[in-house]
Amino acid sequence: MAIINFPFEKKEGKYYVQVLKSDKPEPVVVTVGLSTLEKVEILSGLQVGDQLVLSVEKDKKQAEE
Repeated sequence: MAIINFPFEKKEGKYYVQVLKSDKPEPVVVTVGLSTLEKVEILSGLQVGDQLVLSVEKDKKQAEE
């Protein structure tokens, strides 16, 4: 599976994407493969039909902190 190449969160050597579950974004660990400037191969962690969250809007209070 290939998805649009966007900044992944990397923590402790693992890559994370945000997936919409029950109307809330949840972090999911993914294994990435080959990538280009436009797309990145996902080897594991996502299923066909998963909805990726490309940006998370913070409320005003969180943004000010």
